[in-house]
Amino acid sequence: MFSIVAIRPCGRDTEVLNVFYDDCKAPSLSFGQSVSVITNQQQYEVLASTNNIENANQISVTLNGNNVPFNFDNNNVRAKVSLVNGNNIVKIKISNACGQDERTQVIDYDPCLVP
Repeated sequence: MFSIVAIRPCGRDTEVLNVFYDDCKAPSLSFGQSVSVITNQQQYEVLASTNNIENANQISVTLNGNNVPFNFDNNNVRAKVSLVNGNNIVKIKISNACGQDERTQVIDYDPCLVP
């Protein structure tokens, strides 16, 4: 709290300013792998780590625009996804009262067929 007092011969005035410190921390997100991946495996595990996220309700994971199930434990997000041929877009979004973060990973699934 800060107080400012002005005194003059014809009077006095006081203003009080209250300052509240909010230790709010914005969330952050990073992938455990490259943001661009090429694989010949249809099943792929997406790994990401978070900061300043408390529970799974603050996270969404999508594959090609569709929600996918994931696990959230010890600030880590894991999602096992089934890929389609070609590019697959994985988006992870996180948010808390202080902000949000989003990351995208492109996984190119190219099944190698033996002739």
